[in-house]
Amino acid sequence: MSHRVFLSYRRSDVADQAIALKIVLEQKLPEIAVFVDTESINPAERWPDRLANALEHSSIVVALIGPRWRFSSDGTDRFKNPQDWVLQEVTYGLVHKTAAVIPVFVDTTPNDAYRDLPVGLSNLPSINGLELARGHRWMQGADRLAILIAEMTSTRRIGGTIEFPTPDELKKRTPRLTEVEFNDHKLKIVDLEGWVFANVPVSTGSGEIEGTELCRSFVFEDFKRAFAFMARGHAPPDQYATFGSQATFIDDPHTRLTWQRIIDPNTTDQKGAATICGNSGQRLPTYRELLTIVDEDPHDEWDPDAAKATARYIDPDAFPNTPPGPFWTMSPGANNKQKFKVVDFSDGTTTEQAATFVAFYRCVSDDP
Repeated sequence: MSHRVFLSYRRSDVADQAIALKIVLEQKLPEIAVFVDTESINPAERWPDRLANALEHSSIVVALIGPRWRFSSDGTDRFKNPQDWVLQEVTYGLVHKTAAVIPVFVDTTPNDAYRDLPVGLSNLPSINGLELARGHRWMQGADRLAILIAEMTSTRRIGGTIEFPTPDELKKRTPRLTEVEFNDHKLKIVDLEGWVFANVPVSTGSGEIEGTELCRSFVFEDFKRAFAFMARGHAPPDQYATFGSQATFIDDPHTRLTWQRIIDPNTTDQKGAATICGNSGQRLPTYRELLTIVDEDPHDEWDPDAAKATARYIDPDAFPNTPPGPFWTMSPGANNKQKFKVVDFSDGTTTEQAATFVAFYRCVSDDP
């Protein structure tokens, strides 16, 4: 006789862990079927019959509890809504399957999760729970859960270690992100600001299906600025290694380059800039290298020559007192090899100038 395990979880909390557990538990416990509801949840929808039926016919209820199990990203207490699906699932288990509820904690602790629980969940802290740690200890937690379920159901367990599911296995079974869930993620991740959710048709070998894409619009004053933006990409928020306020050089572990942090505010021609950098044990950057330190979010700095604040397209903490204007690179022009590309940190654009033109320079070296 096969047994069913009902896995209760919140999709915006630990959906990836729920899918991974289902895959591993069904491999470790061949006589067990793990129920994981993967259909989209409308917050206003009434608790569906499919969940009630699955709970009624389950031998064990596993409550997967993560940091967003109770509180949403904006601090809303979901359990204040008596119709909350997760609240109803766990309450049902505690009432109808008292000795068959297993709390499993992911990225949280009982002290944090159990603070001021509603009456329906008041018995949950009296049940010994398990920890499911991410990383190399994940399988140890999954094995302990499989052993406990096998003992409680008197079913066969396959020994040995089963690896964490591959990304392809998870993608095949993971429910598609909904617009409501994406908007909830946007509140937690600053870099998602400005991105929108869209359903689009996707052509596959078996026909057209509905897919999902994330998109964002960018507006530029001209094509040159648009091209510069696409060429440099977006610098990661932790782009630079830790540095002191008086540091002369700064490391970028992503490009493995070491940059001159404090520069000479004087200008020179291209040959002069290359000579100065060479004498210091560094070199002029290529224009693609220089574009990696252009910041797409400009800030204003006071320009004493112009007697006003002007824009700077560069991180002011990593590269303080960067003058507005063009900086030399070692890259020759695309069509005229007598010219060299320069990057202007007052607007983030790239142009080509004759070698006799005068510009600023910032030296660089390859990280050994």
